[in-house]
Amino acid sequence: SQKVAVASELKDILYQLKIIRQDFLQTGNQQQLPKFDELIAQTHKSLQHEATTYVNDVDDQQHIQDAQTALTNYEKGFNQVKQLQADKSVLRKSWVAIGNGVINSFSQLDQQLGQQADNWQSSLAVARINQQIALMRYYVRGYIFEPSQKNLDGAKQQIADIRRQGKALTVPAAEQNLLSNALSGLDEYEAKLDGLVDIDK
Repeated sequence: SQKVAVASELKDILYQLKIIRQDFLQTGNQQQLPKFDELIAQTHKSLQHEATTYVNDVDDQQHIQDAQTALTNYEKGFNQVKQLQADKSVLRKSWVAIGNGVINSFSQLDQQLGQQADNWQSSLAVARINQQIALMRYYVRGYIFEPSQKNLDGAKQQIADIRRQGKALTVPAAEQNLLSNALSGLDEYEAKLDGLVDIDK
């Protein structure tokens, strides 16, 4: 019958929508997104046609209305997911740049202090900080791929330790600007991490 055929067509379309959505979430692939929009539009058009066909059937009208509502909610939900992914992409790009700035500042500080015989203790302290930065990035990368509380806590702990050790450093006036840049960059880096956490909520 016509109703059975329509129901089968809708079921097939919804399955295709689900596949596109899962592919986007798992791989970030955007090539099929136009197809998603086309299927949504096609389904809305089909439902509108059915609504005019069974205009005198109260039960069918209710089923069609429920289907239209569910489809609209599904579309809105996926659009929100796409926006979140876009926000995360923008955030990550600026985040990487900030992280590289922190690394460069501490690396330069390590290099300059290493050339000063009377600042060897500070040089060693900065070297230890650089090791912790590597560990911090390990947890951060882990959180990006698996946003677990364990990875977040690990990243937060390393950031706190780096900040504490950085503030305890004693450096000559000539290197004070590098240290200030590194610590302010670290604060900004943590703020970006918090922003990512908020998006993932």
